[in-house]
Amino acid sequence: MKSTFDTQMEPGTNPALSTPRSPAAGGNSAPFTPLIVAAIRKESAPRRMPEHETQAAFLKALIAFEDGEASRQLRDDLAKADRESRFFRRAIALMVMLFLLSLAGLGYCALLLPQIFFKPTHFVTASLCFLGLASLISQLEFCVYLVWHRFAVNRLHKECRRRVLLLIETQFKDPRR
Repeated sequence: MKSTFDTQMEPGTNPALSTPRSPAAGGNSAPFTPLIVAAIRKESAPRRMPEHETQAAFLKALIAFEDGEASRQLRDDLAKADRESRFFRRAIALMVMLFLLSLAGLGYCALLLPQIFFKPTHFVTASLCFLGLASLISQLEFCVYLVWHRFAVNRLHKECRRRVLLLIETQFKDPRR
């Protein structure tokens, strides 16, 4: 008795589930069923992450195998670095939204209320200019902090690699293994 997975994987078993072969594929390639293609897309879509995040997750998984206070402290530092990195990215996104909001407000004033610019002490224009300038300065500062933080995280990753290499070296030198 075959399972449904086996019947789906056999070419030509169920014509409703199989897709026709492309002429460029040749005669020796098995067709993918729509269910398999959907499963591949579903499986690969949420796991798309930048390369440095993939490497960081791999290092965290390797460091988890080592016991000790130093590795626990390193794991805590990596978790703190992740939280700070998310904080900086959210702060930059907030500053970008505030800057765009102030630009939109000034554009609204310029197009629909041109008389507002003849009074330089008008509260709306002064506050929108202040908001735009403050958000732009904050945005630049957060970007500098994010770059500085990235260098610190790279140092942490370097320490993780060093500890993992030491762990592997001790595992291979252990005569019981």
